[in-house]
Amino acid sequence: MSLVLPNMGRRQFLQRMGASAVLYSALPNELLAGALPEQSSSTFNLSFVDLDGVGPYLDAPIVEEKLIPLHKEMQLPAMDSSTEEYHNALAVLKAEFESMNVPWSDDFQLSWSYQHYGAPDTKTNSVQMINYCQTVHDYLYHEISGLEDVPFKWRPLNKGTDILNNAGNHALVGKHTYFVLRVNAVDKEGNVQEPYLVNARPVNRALHYINDSAGDPNQRMIYLIRGATALVSPFSEMLHMSTHDPAMRYADELKHDHKNDVAKSLARDAGETVTESAAVLIALDYLYSLGKQSRAGQIIHHAKSLQNQLPEFSHSIAYMQKYGVQNALNSYHDSPADYMKAIAKM
Repeated sequence: MSLVLPNMGRRQFLQRMGASAVLYSALPNELLAGALPEQSSSTFNLSFVDLDGVGPYLDAPIVEEKLIPLHKEMQLPAMDSSTEEYHNALAVLKAEFESMNVPWSDDFQLSWSYQHYGAPDTKTNSVQMINYCQTVHDYLYHEISGLEDVPFKWRPLNKGTDILNNAGNHALVGKHTYFVLRVNAVDKEGNVQEPYLVNARPVNRALHYINDSAGDPNQRMIYLIRGATALVSPFSEMLHMSTHDPAMRYADELKHDHKNDVAKSLARDAGETVTESAAVLIALDYLYSLGKQSRAGQIIHHAKSLQNQLPEFSHSIAYMQKYGVQNALNSYHDSPADYMKAIAKM
């Protein structure tokens, strides 16, 4: 449930965010590079923010058949075959093979994969969200220099949207997001067998996806959903386009001391930390520039959630308070390792 606060000064608002009064004692616009462009709040309808972004629970086959895949199926790290979870999944999948009279081989190994699916929203909500995202783009690139300006063209997700078979840049708005988890049997040659186990659940989140397997991204995707997260997610998902490369460099550095999967996870958390902290502060500034102070409490709720997910989130906010968002992003781009060391001291 969103926290709704009465109108108050920016300093009072930031002190109410709860992580630390010290961290949030600066005005948001003291953190940014330039003067705020004037905006008219009358040109914006943010009613889509008050709608529920969490979809209903649906059976996984319905999600796979009726909704739209947002990226290719992605493999998860191999699970230790000695764990109870692995053996439970093995038993269920083996029973599924037997019930369908499909031969099972004891040589089969299990693999886990995931994919996100989106649900289209109404035309009215989509138009409002697209309008907001377009103005967020203008504001973000006015305030922060040095960002990679990917040429996104915002459009609504619909039943005919095909992201999997189309390279390029996709910027989409929708209603709900679903996370689909699959467990597959794989033979000695690495061939995936059928049937497979599948589970789907709704998740209240936006997404970004960058396909850079060949070293040069040929597909980028941003997908945003209605609800309170939509106030910040356009900022964070666009910022991710510029923090992705430093995060990949950081992962390569971390591989010297960590296993591949651990290095990727640590680098991903670092990228999320700098991106989400910057996005929260810039989004706050934008709301105030629009005269939408009554919406600020919804960002408090979002920031507290991020604080629980990212251990260094509050430290990153503190760094940005002291040195500015622009300097923080520049520092992270130059050396993610040094940035994470610096914020740990805040």
